[in-house]
Amino acid sequence: MNLKKLMRDTVKDIESKSILKDRGTVILMKIREGKTLKEHQSISHALLILISGKALYEEEQRAVLLEENMDTVEIPPHVTHKVSAEKDSTFLLIH
Repeated sequence: MNLKKLMRDTVKDIESKSILKDRGTVILMKIREGKTLKEHQSISHALLILISGKALYEEEQRAVLLEENMDTVEIPPHVTHKVSAEKDSTFLLIH
């Protein structure tokens, strides 16, 4: 499986595809430059990994700039957060 090929023909501003569901969930997600994944909460611990691009992860108490490929941020459960793309960005979300 090639992750870049999975998202190659996306046309939406924000798009995600589940790629593993057996023991957890792995989601491949793309956010276009200048767009924001609106505030939401995760029901479990999660790990957001920047594959390409540049993005800002924000919670009420902290902000994490993801700017180098493979930068990560741990997302605690039940914490409201959002992700904004400063450049077209692709992520893996594992939870």
